[in-house]
Order: sequence, then C-alpha cells, then structure tokens
Amino acid sequence: MTQTGTSSQTIAPNSKFGQLNIPVWVWFFLPFAVVGISIALFVIIQPITVLPRIRLAPGFRLQNSAGAWVSNEDLRGQITLYSFSYLDCRDDCAPSMTQLTAVHDTLTQQTAPINFVTISLNAEKDTPELLGEMTKTSELNGRIPWQWLTGSANQIRAVVGGGFELYFAPQADNSVRFQPKYVLVDRNGMIRAHYFDAQPDSALLQRDINYLKEEEANTDGGNGVAYEAAHLFLCYPR
Repeated sequence: MTQTGTSSQTIAPNSKFGQLNIPVWVWFFLPFAVVGISIALFVIIQPITVLPRIRLAPGFRLQNSAGAWVSNEDLRGQITLYSFSYLDCRDDCAPSMTQLTAVHDTLTQQTAPINFVTISLNAEKDTPELLGEMTKTSELNGRIPWQWLTGSANQIRAVVGGGFELYFAPQADNSVRFQPKYVLVDRNGMIRAHYFDAQPDSALLQRDINYLKEEEANTDGGNGVAYEAAHLFLCYPR
C-alpha cells in the first residue's frame, strides 16, 4: 500500500543567498566609515560657507563727534565695519570714504542694519569738537550711520595698535603714516574679516556681510548645528 502525505524538507542555506557571515569588526567600523564619508562630502561640497572666527574685537570706550562715550559693547547686536583715518588725511583717505558710501548705498535694501565706525588715528588733534564740525559740514552727514571716534593717544594706541593690530606712526607734520585696513566684526563682537585695500571692494564686502546675516538667521536648532560644523571643518570662502 502506498502512503501519501505532505512531507517537509529543510533547505540548507546557500552560500550566496543565505545568511551573510560578516565579521564583527566590520559592523564595529561601519558607523565610523559612514561618518567619515559624510564629513568628507561636507568638506568637499561645502553646502554652507562661513567666515572664519578670527578673534574677539578689542574692548574700548571712546568719544564720538557729539562728545558722548561709545564702547564696543554699545555696538554689539549689529554687524560693524571698522575703518581707521584722521581728519587731515586727504589723498589716501577720501577714496575709502567714497567707497564706504557706495557700499552703504548697496546695503540700503538689506534688512539687517550695519554700523560704520571710523577711529581717528590723530588723537592729539581730532577732538570731539573737531569731529563734530566735520560731521556737520560733511556731505556724508545724514546719509549713512557713520560714527567717528577719538580718545587719548594711549587709548588709540591700545585699541588700534594693540587690539586691531594696525600699525600707524604719527609724524612731525601732524600727519599719520599707516596702512589702510578695514575690519568686519559680527554682532557678537568677533572679528570675521580684514580688508587691506584703500578702497575695499563693495561686492566682496556685501558678500561677506551676507554670509554673516545668513549665519545669524540660522543659529537655532539643526541649522545652528550645521553652521557650527561648517566652522569646525573650515568651510570658508574660496
């Protein structure tokens, strides 16, 4: 008599299609490999670009053209562009003031306010009273938020020479020998860029200010983490 029924058969795993025998060390190093590849792609592609955090801007307390005291803390909360000059500086300085005026004109449509500050290099002569007369007669008066600051010779030497690292040397004829320099400081008081031209390029300045504004607008949550990663991996403008 023939028996019929259902029989079960166990199929042994095939070496190609069965369970993979992956060594334990591969699973251990796999997350690190994924992270490393992600970092490499982040650095190469640079989905976020930031300006370097160079160092904190120097602290100071100087007088403006109205005789009021202005400190670096008063300027916190806004982007500030620092420049350095003196009232009797003619040939070397007038173009830079014109350039800054043009830069401001290009920024009038921007949402974030910008501080423009010029620190006088002639502490002996550029008193608040003289600065006040200049701002009254200057064609720049009322057009841009421009502050001229002055102080004692020791203050200016400490702030400009020591803090902003600008070399300048008063001369016997009351002129001042110095290298043109502009310093871009973010709203937290951190120096983010230097410009060593007598006439800073307005397009470059606007680009850098836009970088700061974008970073300020993305400081919270996941975007903030991404921006910190951009700083960590030196994703600076090329």
